[in-house]
Amino acid sequence: MYYKLLITLFLLVVGVKVSANSSTENVSINKLESWSSGSIFVNTDESEKTNPAKCSTTDKYILSSNAPEMTKSMLLSSYIADKSINLVVYSGGCELDRPLIVAVYFDG
Repeated sequence: MYYKLLITLFLLVVGVKVSANSSTENVSINKLESWSSGSIFVNTDESEKTNPAKCSTTDKYILSSNAPEMTKSMLLSSYIADKSINLVVYSGGCELDRPLIVAVYFDG
């Protein structure tokens, strides 16, 4: 009984580790593009984009059209104020073959 429980816990921990999202360090946004689809493309000053899902196109990040308004506002604020921001990039897949931003945050 305990053996099965330990194996289950181990698989859960390994599964969470493998699918963990990745965060950028403080990055500056060089360009924002808003498309009629509602998606927003985000270009940063990084020489290499964070790409935990191994997306095939890494020229810029994408923010889904159904992202919260607060996330969009924070990206725009960062761009306008020329203040660095951290992006959390999804490890479970891509959108339009690009790394998908799932959250953003500012460091104090």
